[in-house]
Amino acid sequence: MDYQMKRMKRKTVGIYITKEGSVEVRAPHSAPKAEIDRFVREKEAWILSHQAKALERKQMRDSYKIQPGGSVLFLGREYPSERSQNRAVSFNATGFLLPETSSEELRAALADFYRRAAKEYLPKAVERFAPLIGKSPKQVRITSAKTRWGSCSANGGLNFSWRLMFAPPEEIDYVAVHELAHLIELNHSPRFWAIVEAILPDYRARRQALAELQEILLRQGW
Repeated sequence: MDYQMKRMKRKTVGIYITKEGSVEVRAPHSAPKAEIDRFVREKEAWILSHQAKALERKQMRDSYKIQPGGSVLFLGREYPSERSQNRAVSFNATGFLLPETSSEELRAALADFYRRAAKEYLPKAVERFAPLIGKSPKQVRITSAKTRWGSCSANGGLNFSWRLMFAPPEEIDYVAVHELAHLIELNHSPRFWAIVEAILPDYRARRQALAELQEILLRQGW
C-alpha cells in the first residue's frame, strides 16, 4: 500500500487520511521501516474504509456546483435564483440574485450573504428566548464553525455559526435555547436538558434534524 511517511518527534505511529484520500503515516524518528510497514498492513482494512469515505467526500465537493438558475437553501427553504451583474448576492421575496462568476467565487459570495444574514437574524432569536431562560448573554458572536452550530464561552458570551442560516427557524430556535441554557448549566447534565425541554418539548426532533442537515452540508463542502 502506498503511503507518505513523516518522521517526527512522537512516541507512536499514527495513520491519517487526507481530504484528498491519500495515506499519511506519522512515525517516531527511531521507528524501523519494517515495523511501520507491518503496522500499515495490519491497519489496511481501516485505511481502505476511511480512504473510500474521504474520496467520496472529495467527489461530492468537486461535483457540487452552485449555479445561477439553481435553487439556494436559506432558512430551511429552497429559493429559485437568477443571474445578476452585481458582485454580491441579494435576496428578496421571490428568490436570489446571484453574480455570474466562477463556482468558487459564487460560493464565497453566498457565504458572505449567509454571514451578514446571521448577524441580523441570530441575535434576535436569542433575544426572543432569553426572558424564558432568565439569562442574557454578554455578547453574541457569529463564527465560521463547520461542526459546531453554537457554543457558550466561560465569560457568558454566545457564539453561533453562520451556517445556521441553512436551517429552518425552528431548528435555529433549538440552538438558541441550547446555548442560552448553558448560561445556567455549563454542561449537558439532566438539569441542563430539563431546562431545554421545558421551553422546547420537541427538542430531540429538532436536534436530530440539525444533525442530518449538518451531514448534508459537510458532504457538499459547506
